[in-house]
Amino acid sequence: MADVARIADVSKATVSRVLKGNYPVSENTRKAVADAMQKLNYTPSHQASALATGRSNIIGVLITERFDLFFEDPTFRTIIRGVLSALSSSPLVPVMLQMTNRDEQSKAINLFENGMLDGAIHVSPWGDTSLIDVMTQRGCPIVVCGQLATQYTGRKISAVYTDDRVGANMIARYLKDKSAERPCAILGDGDQPASKDRLAGFRDQFPVLDYRGRVFLGDWTSETGRGGIKEFIAHGVSFDSLLCGSDAIARGAIEELHARGISVPHDVLVTGYDNAKIATGNPGITTVAQPMTDQGIEAVAALTRLLDGGTQERIELPVELVLRQSA
Repeated sequence: MADVARIADVSKATVSRVLKGNYPVSENTRKAVADAMQKLNYTPSHQASALATGRSNIIGVLITERFDLFFEDPTFRTIIRGVLSALSSSPLVPVMLQMTNRDEQSKAINLFENGMLDGAIHVSPWGDTSLIDVMTQRGCPIVVCGQLATQYTGRKISAVYTDDRVGANMIARYLKDKSAERPCAILGDGDQPASKDRLAGFRDQFPVLDYRGRVFLGDWTSETGRGGIKEFIAHGVSFDSLLCGSDAIARGAIEELHARGISVPHDVLVTGYDNAKIATGNPGITTVAQPMTDQGIEAVAALTRLLDGGTQERIELPVELVLRQSA
């Protein structure tokens, strides 16, 4: 670095700022340092940097879902895309870690305690909070992609999320304004916060959904959408609209309705959630758009601030109603 600084006619501190990439440096200075590095064939040593700073510049991307199920979900894929996009211009390097059992969770804790992880982004934190409890107790900076329980107030953990209840309330109110009176709801796993909050938002506008016969729970796939329609029809439930917990569920429900000669939207209004690619098919699905790419980007920024000594943040991102042919 001293040689680079001498040839670029800047200080070593300026070279360090250019290499870190997170400090304001003029374009001329940045170019002078880059030219000097190229002339010297200089490559920064990751090991030396870690020794000097006490940081590994490696962060864990933690996943509590099985990988095969995780990457089938468009929401997760989009969050990861945002994380990787933000890290492309950062000195931080991601390592993806599957945390589906105690042994795998112990590995993540050991990596942090041995100085190999600076912090973590937890992409699916609702499955098992014991890992979050242990890592925050041991001082590991964490950002969760989801709402943060009050028990973590004051700890070195931040949250980036969208409010599922707000989004669900928004789309249910839209159906109410369209004169829907007899809705049914189809959602994923009832134990997951996303299902609970979205159902609560639906019920804010339609108390009739308190009746369990009008709610079908499964997973977040199109098969659940088909299953919900079969269940409602088999039990003689009359409905003029469907509030689906995901766009995949909505697509499956629409396919099953069409197979039974029921028209969408003329006979039944159908809405989804997430604004995934599947929502753009025929017919297009009215849905709630969540800025999932932005969630990944904001998670990296929030973790960077924690690593630099920042305090806990709760960052709520806005949702948006997207109107298409299904409603």
